Amino acid sequence: MDDEAPRVEAVAVANGKIVAVGSNAEIASWRTLDTRVISARGGSVLPGFVEAHMHLFGGGSQLSHLDLAGVLGFGRVSEAC
Repeated sequence: MDDEAPRVEAVAVANGKIVAVGSNAEIASWRTLDTRVISARGGSVLPGFVEAHMHLFGGGSQLSHLDLAGVLGFGRVSEAC
């Protein structure tokens, strides 16, 4: 996702956040007790990628129905919409 470094070999993660990406040699220096270094081993790393898709017919039919599961009381109906 970086035009200057479109391909990297490894990623360093600290406190649940990506702190550095680069070659295996560059990222090795980030390794500490609090920072995990992960080599992609030739694979792809897509930070923040969330798979969200819909099957056309099933998803379309769900859009035509109002799901009120868990809605308690008439006053909460408008919050669910």
